[in-house]
Amino acid sequence: MKSVIVEQQQSDDTHLQQLGAYAVACPVVHIWTARRRKLIAMRNSWSTLLVLTTLWSGAAVSHHSFANIYDTGQTLAMTATVREFLFVHPHPFLLVEVRNEAGKRQTWRAEMDNRFELEEIGMTSETFRPGDQVIVSGSPGRSQTFILYLWRLDRPADGLLYRQTGGTPSLAKVSR
Repeated sequence: MKSVIVEQQQSDDTHLQQLGAYAVACPVVHIWTARRRKLIAMRNSWSTLLVLTTLWSGAAVSHHSFANIYDTGQTLAMTATVREFLFVHPHPFLLVEVRNEAGKRQTWRAEMDNRFELEEIGMTSETFRPGDQVIVSGSPGRSQTFILYLWRLDRPADGLLYRQTGGTPSLAKVSR
């Protein structure tokens, strides 16, 4: 009877199949093999979890690594005209048109804080309209041209003031 049980267990375990008659004589081998299998499976699960956590945290860090994209040691300020406001996730941005020293038009992309925080301070997709005259100030791109992380925006026509101070955005109306 014992040999029938061992033979059924052997069909599930190639290692036991290789042991043959020795497994019948020594059922402890089967217990050790089952434990070993569980330990290997557990180790593989932890390894997989570690790899996935590392990849996920790396993606989060790279997403929020502004220093790799923007030169925070420099600040550019320019008078511009809003072409389009894209109130999208994760970071809304303005497409603004400026004129360089030669009078040639350039389109800049000014990235803002995350959309959820902008909504909390009252910003909507209607806050900026094409044709709005604005003064933008922020950190330029390191390797890409015509991009800017927006730290401040003034709209003199109605006194709107947007600021990004550290991780906190604010929106206010300033009387002029």
